[in-house]
Amino acid sequence: MASEVIQIVQKLLDFVNSVPNLPCVVALEYLEETPPAMMLQQLSGTKKIKEDLIGGYTAQFPFALYVKTFGTSESDKVDATGTLLNIGDFFDEQTLQGNFLELGENRQALKIELKSFPSMVEKSEDNIEIYQAVFMLEYKQRRLI
Repeated sequence: MASEVIQIVQKLLDFVNSVPNLPCVVALEYLEETPPAMMLQQLSGTKKIKEDLIGGYTAQFPFALYVKTFGTSESDKVDATGTLLNIGDFFDEQTLQGNFLELGENRQALKIELKSFPSMVEKSEDNIEIYQAVFMLEYKQRRLI
């Protein structure tokens, strides 16, 4: 399962970085010191939600995206939450168009959806703010022959 998670995280990170108009490159579990910065963080791990008799299953992979920005104006705050909402819209659009993310090893994304509205999770004394949104990747693992 560890190699599965590693492969999913890499494909997901590449997919997130393909979203148009991001303010910067999204890093894996690291936020640059100076805004703008973005990060993808793995959450509680993959959970199987449905299994079939021949070895296939449907699973969910929760993750969070963060945006670090200067919180000096309302516009900065709106841009940070807007970036996260735009990513959610991009995922919805890809799902509706049937552009499913290939995860390798007979794994296919079924959908990626926004699970929590973006919110501020940290504010420093020097007006740097960090916003977070939680997403869920649902995918199908076809049996390995």
